[in-house]
Amino acid sequence: MEGLRREKLTKSLIDSLPTPAPEDGEDYVWDTEINGFGLRLYPSGAKTFIYRRRVKGRKENVKIGKYGVWTPDAARKEAREIAVKFDKGVSVNTEKRTARARGATLDDMFADYLSSHDLRPNTVKTYKGDLKNHLSDWGRVPIKDIAGDMVVARYKKICKESGTPAANKCMRVLRAIYSFAEGLAEGNFPRNPVKALKGVWRDVGKRRQTIIKNADLLTWYKAVQEIDNPIVRDYFELLLYTGLRREEALRLEWRAVDLDARTFTVSKERAKNKQEHTRYMSRQAAKILQRRWDNKENGYVFPGDGEAGHFRDPHKQMEIVMEKSGVMFCLHDVRRTYATIGADTVPHSQIKYLLNHSTKGGDVTAGYIVLSTERKMECEQRVADAIDNLLRPQGEGNVIPIGASKKARKGGKP
Repeated sequence: MEGLRREKLTKSLIDSLPTPAPEDGEDYVWDTEINGFGLRLYPSGAKTFIYRRRVKGRKENVKIGKYGVWTPDAARKEAREIAVKFDKGVSVNTEKRTARARGATLDDMFADYLSSHDLRPNTVKTYKGDLKNHLSDWGRVPIKDIAGDMVVARYKKICKESGTPAANKCMRVLRAIYSFAEGLAEGNFPRNPVKALKGVWRDVGKRRQTIIKNADLLTWYKAVQEIDNPIVRDYFELLLYTGLRREEALRLEWRAVDLDARTFTVSKERAKNKQEHTRYMSRQAAKILQRRWDNKENGYVFPGDGEAGHFRDPHKQMEIVMEKSGVMFCLHDVRRTYATIGADTVPHSQIKYLLNHSTKGGDVTAGYIVLSTERKMECEQRVADAIDNLLRPQGEGNVIPIGASKKARKGGKP
């Protein structure tokens, strides 16, 4: 445990310090001359000089070196230099991580990525196959030297030789590995080269059918909860619990939200079908929006620093979630996930209302169905509760599989 003892660190003092008992764990002695400079004592008998500083509410621990290799005076001098760097906004740990990441090859970083993620064996096998089949000659290339033009040329080559789906899958893996390296360097890294594929990335020629699978949803959700930015965290949560389109949520304004009536409205200017759409909040959605209201910054539910006033680009946070969870997704996958869960929970006509899909075209019957306020509120809540059931660890509470019959969801027997 951390001690509160403060004394000037000298050789005679350090030599006299007792070794902590194994059951007590590590101990600390803090210097009286430099705030944050201290000595860490291990039950093994080792003693290490450290410097500690709180930055943006988070502790930064910098290891200076072992006592014996470093004298107290030399370590104190190093601590002063570290303190100066922190005062200038430079994190020593960030410098170290950046240097390590910049010197790593694609193979090195891929190995670190796998060791840092709890991926399924089949996922690991697939990722390894993607790199071996299409990027094996890049294995010993420093990852920071992989440039956008290289990625574009290789993407086109894979498309020609193995097909567009294979190229897309391979580049998603590369993007995740590179983003992992960016995370180690805390952003002090060249722009992700896979972003050069914007405008080049091909559709496979049919509507995407990808969703976040039931088995992956809890893992994905936990990764979302680890996002540092509460605005982005709540944005992803609202997408999950409402099925809103990306821009509908990003541009949602407080003037369109009524917390007392528990409604929010997507204006016809924002809606894809150009029809104004009022939604009733489930308890889960109301909790998210109340949290945003309690931290209101401007007229938007999800505020941003740019001229638009609202948060605009969630892709960096998406990559972080993909890195941590191992679940590849796009924002529309979240909407499809909501729709898929809803389709097994409420009738088809209610799903069309929730998603604000047009009733024009072949579905004539749907155009005649007008849902009551009570029915709208009920279907919102039922879908949100079905999502909550999937987010409970298996065996916890009364979890009803999404494939169960509607009778079972209402409390009857399947």
